Amino acid sequence: MEDLLTDIWNDPWPFVVGLALVSAIYFVMQTVIPFLLRKATGSKTAQQIANSKIVTKAAGVVNSKPVFAFEFRAVPGEGAMAAFEAAKSDGKGVPVIIGGDERMVQSLADMMYHRKPSPDEYIRKAEAKPNPYAAKSAPKMPKVWPRVGPFDNARNPFSIHLHPEGFKPVVTIAYIPAKSSADIPAYLKLGSWNAVPEADVFVALLRKWQRDYGAELVALSSDTLDIRVTRRPATQQEALAIAREHAKFGPSTEVTIAERAAELMLLN
Repeated sequence: MEDLLTDIWNDPWPFVVGLALVSAIYFVMQTVIPFLLRKATGSKTAQQIANSKIVTKAAGVVNSKPVFAFEFRAVPGEGAMAAFEAAKSDGKGVPVIIGGDERMVQSLADMMYHRKPSPDEYIRKAEAKPNPYAAKSAPKMPKVWPRVGPFDNARNPFSIHLHPEGFKPVVTIAYIPAKSSADIPAYLKLGSWNAVPEADVFVALLRKWQRDYGAELVALSSDTLDIRVTRRPATQQEALAIAREHAKFGPSTEVTIAERAAELMLLN
């Protein structure tokens, strides 16, 4: 050890150069190489990744979860219809019942976030094709007119706030900044799953039914729309035409077009 110290004392430059070289190699490995790799791959440091999970609500994401863009509140299923009617005078937007709690709202938020078209784009597409299921010929009358469809729900058409055993504990009322309930699907970006069309078809049909029958979208879930009308079809032929639109919009193997039409003529 004494000999090494004596050598360094007598000729320190090899030691100084070696120390500088080791320091330079350490600096390059710890700083320069990671920097070049991040530039080349676009990767982030752990702290940057942690920070990136917290994004402003305006961007549509908070803590890595898409945010439901509209005001909403939970209500008991038993009081859902009364709360819906009261919400019309709140001045917060067009109300709609969502058939579930915050988990259903989050599912809608996820869907809205990942679909690129804006509500205005869906509405423009609906206006460009206001009758998406226009038929070239009148529907064929059945040989025997059904008494009523197998669902037998014309007398109690609203179901989204109900369980088979009774009322759901909680549903949600959301306030949508739409001109009318017919445009709500554009704001929620409904559709595009299984055989269900895109939101612009929802809007076009709801506007048509609103114009012809005073239709109002009251509630929705992942597979159901509850719609109230002020006028029912006056003739069996007219009922068949609407039922055919229903069938194209939401295909079902459980009910025929004639049975759908029979239910429509019994609506309160």
